[in-house]
Amino acid sequence: MQKIATKNNLSETTFICEDNKDLNIRWFSPNQEVDFCGHGTIAAAVILNAKENTRNHYSFNGKKVNLKIKISDRMAVIDIPIFKLKKLNLNEFSYSKIIKNRIISFCESDLDYVIGLKEFEDLVSFEPDLNSLFNSSKRGLIISFKNKDKVYFRYFCPKLGFDEDPATGSALSTLYPYFFSDIDGMNNINFIQFSNRKGFSNLVLVDNSRISISTTFSKIITKDLQID
Repeated sequence: MQKIATKNNLSETTFICEDNKDLNIRWFSPNQEVDFCGHGTIAAAVILNAKENTRNHYSFNGKKVNLKIKISDRMAVIDIPIFKLKKLNLNEFSYSKIIKNRIISFCESDLDYVIGLKEFEDLVSFEPDLNSLFNSSKRGLIISFKNKDKVYFRYFCPKLGFDEDPATGSALSTLYPYFFSDIDGMNNINFIQFSNRKGFSNLVLVDNSRISISTTFSKIITKDLQID
């Protein structure tokens, strides 16, 4: 699986293994196995739905997370976990040359670091210290900015084999609790990943320790892949 993912050289490659009625799922970046990937899971459900055309609900068992997805037309709704956050001292932030007073707060989840920025321009011009991130204890760094009903974010993860990820659904498991006091109970929050691909998703429902996120998906293209 790692060999295939390395050859694909995409941010993540998803693998599905059907065990009786269970669907086991794993994700690999070009460099290593990944604990949690939202976009890869949606793609897996869309492909299964296109091939089977008999059901539109899918449950996937990962090593560390279990995910549920509903497919309808060109829309997918995925249930993802909510991670607990720990607030960190801003003086410990060493992953960019950005002036500390431009950062609202610095936190960590089980998966990633996350910061909130005071201005949208700070998010656009942000330059990470990729070497420090590569040697950090977390998977990557989420930078974010909230304006009314929109949360803009970018995601950097050099240890996975690429500097900036164009689409990171798993980041919302950390972003939601980071902005909890501002968005809890609201169902019209839009998450916008400010990468070259400009990913969009919408908060549908919050239920105990999980959130439901809706997003549209692109046309699926299938092909055979031969690995030497």
